[in-house]
Amino acid sequence: IENGQTRGFINLDLDVEATEYLIQKKIPMVMLNEDLTHRGIASVKADEGHGYGEAWKYVNDLGHHHAGFVGVEGEAESFPVRYRRCAAALALLGLPHKLEAPILNPRETDDRVIWRMLEEKFGPFGKGGSWPTLLFAQNDAIAMRLIRVLTERGVHVPRDISVIGNNGSAIAQHCHPTLATLGKPRFEMALAASRLLIDLLARRPGSENRLQVFPVKFLQRESCAAPPS
Repeated sequence: IENGQTRGFINLDLDVEATEYLIQKKIPMVMLNEDLTHRGIASVKADEGHGYGEAWKYVNDLGHHHAGFVGVEGEAESFPVRYRRCAAALALLGLPHKLEAPILNPRETDDRVIWRMLEEKFGPFGKGGSWPTLLFAQNDAIAMRLIRVLTERGVHVPRDISVIGNNGSAIAQHCHPTLATLGKPRFEMALAASRLLIDLLARRPGSENRLQVFPVKFLQRESCAAPPS
């Protein structure tokens, strides 16, 4: 930038200081995955609420009425934000379901910690406990780890409990069982950001401060099924 070699940026996960530097230098920029239109920055983001809404509709049709939410401290995706979006989608649909207060694992590597937190929250599984029939996970990595923890303790996914991730990662369709998840339209978002940056560089009217929003989709796979009778 200082040498005049950079004409524009598509900003994907640059830290706050680097982003602020680009704004102050007035470099044409498109923010990807975050809305910075309040700072005059064109932005392309995904609507996770739409994906959670699709997921709630699907599990409602299956017969689920009680869900939990599992996350990890310090992950790249904000745990409180995703939990609030999940809860807001449920409230918007007006479904009479119960979403438990979140379980927040303090980034432990020992799977026994996750199981202990689940039992502390819901009691013993299948022995007088009050477990939900569905667990949302903050992201796909946590969801797959959760499936492993449950399976190692004799809890079958999805026969005994369903699990839904978030991120639509490539590995989610290759694990066992294949993971139901929320997926961003990454190709479409990247294409939109590229076109928007070209418009900014060409100074086309309406390109500055423009916001484009793409709906997140619920990807149904084997880890989500009807609850046990």
